[in-house]
Amino acid sequence: MNKIKSLLHSNVAAAVMNLLLAYVLMMLSRLVFLAENWSAIVPVTHVGDLPMLIKGSLVFDTSAILYVNALYLVLQLLPLHYKETRCYGTTLKWIYVVTNSAALLSNMCDAVYFSYTGRRSTVTVFSEFANEDNISSIIFTELANHWYLVAVMAIMVAALWLGFTRSTTGAGRPLWRYYAIHTVALLAAAALSIIGIRGSVTAGTRPITVSNANQYVQRPVQASLVLNTPFSMIRSIGKKPFVTPHYMSASRMEEVYSPIITPAPHSTALGKKNVVILIVESMGKEYVGSFNRDLDGGKYRGYMPFIDSLLTKSLTFEYSYANGRISMDAMPSILAGLPMMVEPFFLTPASVNEVHGLPWLLKEMGYRSAFFHGGHNISMGFSAFAHAIGYEHYYGLDEYCRSKKYGGMDDFDGKWAIWDEPFLQYSLDEIDKMREPFLTTTFTASSHHPYNVPPQYRDSLKDEGSMPIHKCVRYTDLALRRFFERASRS
Repeated sequence: MNKIKSLLHSNVAAAVMNLLLAYVLMMLSRLVFLAENWSAIVPVTHVGDLPMLIKGSLVFDTSAILYVNALYLVLQLLPLHYKETRCYGTTLKWIYVVTNSAALLSNMCDAVYFSYTGRRSTVTVFSEFANEDNISSIIFTELANHWYLVAVMAIMVAALWLGFTRSTTGAGRPLWRYYAIHTVALLAAAALSIIGIRGSVTAGTRPITVSNANQYVQRPVQASLVLNTPFSMIRSIGKKPFVTPHYMSASRMEEVYSPIITPAPHSTALGKKNVVILIVESMGKEYVGSFNRDLDGGKYRGYMPFIDSLLTKSLTFEYSYANGRISMDAMPSILAGLPMMVEPFFLTPASVNEVHGLPWLLKEMGYRSAFFHGGHNISMGFSAFAHAIGYEHYYGLDEYCRSKKYGGMDDFDGKWAIWDEPFLQYSLDEIDKMREPFLTTTFTASSHHPYNVPPQYRDSLKDEGSMPIHKCVRYTDLALRRFFERASRS
């Protein structure tokens, strides 16, 4: 009995109880946010949306709470028996209450500010008001208008102070046990915190950012309910905000060039064709011999003979321009007309805006849609963005591994995704099940660093060119050949 009592009053138990209190109050602040913005969020939210909204809220709350309480956790679990004093405990309490109060305060402020911006605030809010000389009067006016939020905030601060759990067991004897337990606890807390902050236990994926909220919502406005302001603030530190350039007036632009194109009436005579888009990782003109006829005295053949053969039967554009630098730039550029500007669109606060991409436009014409990428389902934020722009289905590593027809994780390249050849075949399996007309997009992954190919091709492709990527491009070309050969028979 004494051992159980000692455990319940230990530093580890105190840390767990205080984090649970932070969870409860973070969720309470979200309910206040919802109540304050009821008319904007509730009308577009259905009961069936709630499970994903709650799941997403817990993911982002976990990340925010661990960010905010990182200092508290380190000091609480520090393996140093000299810290077991009343003064140290009081210091911990102040650190916990102040940091969590600041986090909750930012949520409460956004409950009001959301009606003006339509999104969670980021660090850019400080630059937006940097030159305002009447900011204090605005703050006091809003405090008076929203006195009930001030009261709720006071209650939450009181809950932090009164609900704080203080460890009371002391260092105890023998000291080696104290140091062993606290060292293990600190290391475990560090590992779990990294997982919680990143939002995933899966290696090889980027830490979650504001754009990942899109995978839990059905409407862009719901993303603000899933997110919390401390997370949005922290994850936008160091990010350059978009600045809208003003080159000319709208009327002048119409005189020079109109981006609106009205198709001729007869353009729909052939009916609604299926649309299949292939986004090839690291694709470049240098790999295609037909685009480089003048090189090497006309002997340059490139590394994608199948693509070369397609060019003789396709509408081909001789000139092409990069619309991004990294993989994350591809989807917004190709599917939503959003080329990389200051930084990848996925990493900006604008990523939770309402974006009308190609699948959304074609859905109005009766098209079904699906996106395929053989990486982890949260990899690069692809699934979240695909959902945001209207793709009805997403097929990633999880779905591939559930198929008994293929090798599951045995087909994983060890770093990024399923090898191109089997995943393109899997894509065809799912495409064959879709009702026409349909839009599908498949993002390949094998022609990517660290430039490996499947074991069965390592001998035959090892001398494909002077650069490591050349053998990968050749392998992707082979995978595309088999994709088209099968698709042509479907």
